[in-house]
Amino acid sequence: MNTLSYDFNFWFIPLYIFIILFSIAVIILFKRLFALMDEVDKNTEYRKNNTSKSTSQNPNPVNLDPILQRLNQLEATPRQPVANTQSATPSVYADETTHTVNLTVNNPVTDVVFYVSTPNPAGFFDADQVSDSFRQTVSLYKFTINSQAQNTAAFEFFSDQIGTNDSINSPKTFIEPACYETNDAFSGASKIITLQPGTAEKRDNKWIITSKAKITYQ
Repeated sequence: MNTLSYDFNFWFIPLYIFIILFSIAVIILFKRLFALMDEVDKNTEYRKNNTSKSTSQNPNPVNLDPILQRLNQLEATPRQPVANTQSATPSVYADETTHTVNLTVNNPVTDVVFYVSTPNPAGFFDADQVSDSFRQTVSLYKFTINSQAQNTAAFEFFSDQIGTNDSINSPKTFIEPACYETNDAFSGASKIITLQPGTAEKRDNKWIITSKAKITYQ
């Protein structure tokens, strides 16, 4: 009887200590998880507020339709032939003829560039949030429309130091939906370098990401 009581007490005390330590660890883990979720929510709300503020300061957001129409007009403009006529000097050969060389000059097409902010977790950018000029702390990505296929574009990470710092601190919100990371964000990182641009396709009112950009933290 005394032996059984001794064995029970011997195992109960370590088990009790283990339960206490495990409970403390779980509480700490949940606190950190809630703190991380709160930080992500604050960063997302902060960027949404900045985007709304910038939009209100610029009551005429960029409309890409006139730009695309201009590109179509440039493509549709008839090509102007430039004649370069070389007249041969009279020759003793009766069958010698005059040759005319026609040179055609193509109208140059300028790439269309615009800027966007936070990508949607579902893998697209809202076309209503684009800007034809860079906006401090708000713009995160630079888009370049393909002049040969105007519904497709290449994009790269492009922001100021504040936007870069926000993205490094919250990569799940600002980086992972649009980019592959070749390394993890680390303490002391201050740059996000695009190693390979991503691609997107315009469908309705969205720029759907068809291939993610490849970035690295430095």
